[in-house]
Amino acid sequence: MSWLVRSWLFALGLVVVSIAATPAAEKHAAPARDIVFLTFRELNHIDAHDRPAPFLARELVRQAFLIAARDACGLLTRDAALREEISDAPAARVAPFELFCTVEFPKKLFDVCYTLSRKDSAAEKLWEWKFRTDIYSPAMITNLADIAEGLSRGKFKDVLKQEGLGKPVPPARDFAGVPRDAQEQLWEWNEIAVLSALRRIHAEIRAKGESPELLAGLAVGYANLGSLTEYYFSPAHKAFSARALLYAERLLRETDGSAWALWHRAYVRAMVGLHNQGLSDIQAAKKLEGRLPARHPFWTDDLDSFCQGKLRRMLEQAKTRDRRRLARYLNLQAVMYSSMNAVTIPASEAMLEECPDCLRAADALCATTQIGPMRLVTGTAFPLYSKTLRGRLPDVHGFPASLAKRLREAKPGAALQENEIEDEVDFRVQLVGDIKAETSSGRDASEPSLALLGQVIEETQFVQLVRRIQLEGYVWAIPTAQTVATYRPLCAHHRYAAFLDLYSREKVESFKAALSLKQAVDPSELGLVEAWFLNWLRYSYSGIATPWVTIAWCHADPVWSDEMSGIPQGIAGPPDDKKYNGPHMDMMWQTSSKLPAAYAIQVERNWKKAKFYAATVESDFAEDPIVMSALANRYFRLKQFDDAERCAKRKISSSPDYPIYETLAAIYKERGDMVKWKETLVKALDLPAMSLEQASIRDKIAHYHMNRKEWKEAVGFADAAAESYSAWSMMTACRCHEMLGEWAKAEALIRATSERYDSSATEWMLWCHRTGHGDANAADDCARKEFESLGTSLAPLTLQRVGVYYLLKKEPEKALAVFKRAYEQAHNAYDAMHAATVADSLGKAADRDQLLSQIIDANLSQDPQGFVSAGLYKRLAELMRSSLPPGSLKDFGFDKVEAVVNGSPNVVAPVNLEYFVGMFLKNRGESEKSREYLVRCAQSTLYNKFTHILACQVLRDLKIPVPPPAIAKSAETKK
Repeated sequence: MSWLVRSWLFALGLVVVSIAATPAAEKHAAPARDIVFLTFRELNHIDAHDRPAPFLARELVRQAFLIAARDACGLLTRDAALREEISDAPAARVAPFELFCTVEFPKKLFDVCYTLSRKDSAAEKLWEWKFRTDIYSPAMITNLADIAEGLSRGKFKDVLKQEGLGKPVPPARDFAGVPRDAQEQLWEWNEIAVLSALRRIHAEIRAKGESPELLAGLAVGYANLGSLTEYYFSPAHKAFSARALLYAERLLRETDGSAWALWHRAYVRAMVGLHNQGLSDIQAAKKLEGRLPARHPFWTDDLDSFCQGKLRRMLEQAKTRDRRRLARYLNLQAVMYSSMNAVTIPASEAMLEECPDCLRAADALCATTQIGPMRLVTGTAFPLYSKTLRGRLPDVHGFPASLAKRLREAKPGAALQENEIEDEVDFRVQLVGDIKAETSSGRDASEPSLALLGQVIEETQFVQLVRRIQLEGYVWAIPTAQTVATYRPLCAHHRYAAFLDLYSREKVESFKAALSLKQAVDPSELGLVEAWFLNWLRYSYSGIATPWVTIAWCHADPVWSDEMSGIPQGIAGPPDDKKYNGPHMDMMWQTSSKLPAAYAIQVERNWKKAKFYAATVESDFAEDPIVMSALANRYFRLKQFDDAERCAKRKISSSPDYPIYETLAAIYKERGDMVKWKETLVKALDLPAMSLEQASIRDKIAHYHMNRKEWKEAVGFADAAAESYSAWSMMTACRCHEMLGEWAKAEALIRATSERYDSSATEWMLWCHRTGHGDANAADDCARKEFESLGTSLAPLTLQRVGVYYLLKKEPEKALAVFKRAYEQAHNAYDAMHAATVADSLGKAADRDQLLSQIIDANLSQDPQGFVSAGLYKRLAELMRSSLPPGSLKDFGFDKVEAVVNGSPNVVAPVNLEYFVGMFLKNRGESEKSREYLVRCAQSTLYNKFTHILACQVLRDLKIPVPPPAIAKSAETKK
């Protein structure tokens, strides 16, 4: 029966199929069979000739080989990319293969090079191939998928036969529907459910032969699974996406390019992140349907609307449960990378309303980093996932009856009591171990394996724990040790388990964790999900992960999620940059050019092209908040304030949020209308807060009044902001109460800040010594405990704080050693000047002279202070050296000193220079002149600068009253 006739019969409703689920596999069934195990290898570096390949360029060929083994040769397959375990059963015969993949740079395009060999005989090459392509074009993926699918039917099948592997497979069938239970699980938007559906469909094909319907089920299932697992710290989702693309191509060949198959390939491409390519397939399918009877999956109208960027229409037309779920999931995919929380949060919540255990949507809420959603999701994740496991696992195809019985008999996972958590953790650890053992023992002979199921559970638990400690350690800045200790067993076998300790408040332990993580990293597995913590390692631990970041970037594919998530990590460079951003934006336009977010990102980063269609976009997307926000911000940067105001107000009318109110306020500020600036910010406070938005706005308004010396007006906003318990808001409130003479309130705020936040542990000490109020001994002790926890590997900025601590504690010898060490690390003239001043006060002339010479002889362009500031330190050091014996203070030249002190446009420079001049003169016995400069430094409104604080302490030690700030020295005047 031809495909055309079968499609016509189906359209008339003459074919009705219902296949009952097959019984679960028995526990002790261990069939003897050949197992193909495929690993991968690639370069672990980048040079002028070679680099790692994008993940899909690697995985499409790898998965084509596994499809050849599974579907053409009847073999069981296991995939290293999925961390599937190799059976150690005596009856299992494992044939290990390895695919090496790299990219070479010819003159124009790129060569993706592949070498297939036996893992146990890597020197023997079974197959080699070079694929010339543009690795930055989405056409690379679609072209390679077509070629690789052909390899799975031809060359790869031949290679396996030559290796003595394979057996006859059941012939393909004209029609065989997806089993009803699997069909339902495909659309439940939970990875365990989808994985179960895939196991059921593979079992049906293995037993009775493939059919177009079953191939379509595999294509859809793997596409859904790839999307649902994108947030894992693993490249597994790329393997799933590659399988989806290949099965879609296989379906197209099996059905002679039918419209029905084109619709399925369109679905896969859209879900993988190739939106324009999906739309092309939809258009081709519609043309075919004009000549042939239409056979439509239930989702065609929704997919069509999505690929055209008609998100509102998609949501409105989805009336049935499955269509509503799909529409909400696609809507989430369309907005979640836009960084607009006012859109992403409702989209995530709507998805969770339809599918409460859609873990991808729950993680999207956490990815907004908003305190409210993070607290809700991470606070309920453990009991809810326990409930999910009990509800989902027994329904997994082939799940062992003994483990299902154990789940039924265990206590329910919801509403766990505190004393039950440890038992539940132990239960889960044992459960995952036993699930994986089903595969390693050989009892599990299905695909994907139960070992993958166990890995999915571990990956989920790891991400959930990471999100929780992000909230505690980064957002709340509270100790994470208890949370990590309680839940660590769930992630003990995860390759990045050491990451959990990076949030430790014990800096020594944190550094040990970084070193452990370095040992655990396999560069061939690093993608953009891992890149953010690699950047953290790079910046926090002296470049420990610098080479890996670029490898992770090499693994990025020209698909929507990689293109968008790579931008905040720096993969595209700055907006409007020609070298990196321009090509990246062109690539993105080839991938997706219909979604509102696709237009918005071009407006934000590629104005050279976007400006030509900006007016059309504004008209077509007048009610879309993502587009309106992008236009408002772009027009603001262009100083086209009328256009910016119009777009901002349109955004507020459709989807008000704090960022757009701040943009509108900034427009009024640029126009000099501070009344409307404040009115706009105050109006924003009517919005509900998900995080610190209200505190941030109140803090801004408080600073506005502080700059105007309106302390009573400022303190109300500052106190309201400080209720958030954020460090910056409490320090603002502290300053307001200090200036009102309310010392007890001020100290309570600064003390709470130092005791809560490690990064602010010295603030209380500095405040006490600057103001002469408060419990200085307790504050000093708080700072000392923080320094002692840091170990010996201290960054230069931390060394500066330690040096100031020792000066305030009257321990100049220790201060000298610390400032010298800081200078040796960073070659910052500021540190050297501190050290020289301290050495001078101690009478260590040799040290002083050497340090002054280092300042004078240093390369100014290499100083972190910057060329201008470093030059001022050099000139001051020259004046100081000229006045030392055999010279005299007459050679100091106060007119020259004044020229140095006031010689920088940087408002900070005079404060520092005045202190150093004052201390140099104090050491020379010039009390009057010394006092003049120290008073000037102490009068600065830059009250948080170390030199200002030190000057206040020195004057207090000399019994010299510290005068109030001089208005003429304010930052506003300097600007």
